[in-house]
Amino acid sequence: ISYQQVLATADAKTRSIEEQNAFLDNWTAPKKILEKFPYYVCGFDIEKRPVFVFEIGNWKLRSFVEKGGQDLEDLDNHIKKFFRRVEIGSRAFFNESEMGATDSVVITDWEGFSLKEFIHVPTVQFSLNLIANFQRIQDSFAYGYYFNVNAVASQFIALAKPILGRALERLEIMGTQKSIWIPILLRTIDPDQLPPWYGGSVNDNFKPVAVYG
Repeated sequence: ISYQQVLATADAKTRSIEEQNAFLDNWTAPKKILEKFPYYVCGFDIEKRPVFVFEIGNWKLRSFVEKGGQDLEDLDNHIKKFFRRVEIGSRAFFNESEMGATDSVVITDWEGFSLKEFIHVPTVQFSLNLIANFQRIQDSFAYGYYFNVNAVASQFIALAKPILGRALERLEIMGTQKSIWIPILLRTIDPDQLPPWYGGSVNDNFKPVAVYG
């Protein structure tokens, strides 16, 4: 393979990523998708990274996978746009003079993740394919937390570990005991930046920085 061929292949891949980013930046999820599969930025960590919260245990993917068609395509784009927002990170919230760290934090809450989702092979395959997006955002993902990991979620995460790549080194995987994982969250995220159900200090007046759903 010639040097020119290698460069042409690299350029084609770059264009493909750029084109996908342009599409995602302009794409808007249908109301149905936003209502059933929300996520949000609860606040910022001590280095001004946005903290994305992804309550995957409440996401009932199987019905959309079984239905297929446009609904599944929209769900696929919605999750890819989540990763795109993680990739953009603090640039979406601060100008250059205000910015701290440029990467992002991701909290993934597995509470409610069920056997019904896990035993459906097409849903598992769809989920694993989407988790592969972590490979693309390696440089934008500072660290993350998986918590409320029950026995079913633990089996799924074991399947996903080879796909997560280097991102796995920056993930803390924890069970269902708040007394264990809340103090860990508070090491890097101040309580006024977290919702009360994750150990935050703001109760009735808590408002996420941004809600996507």
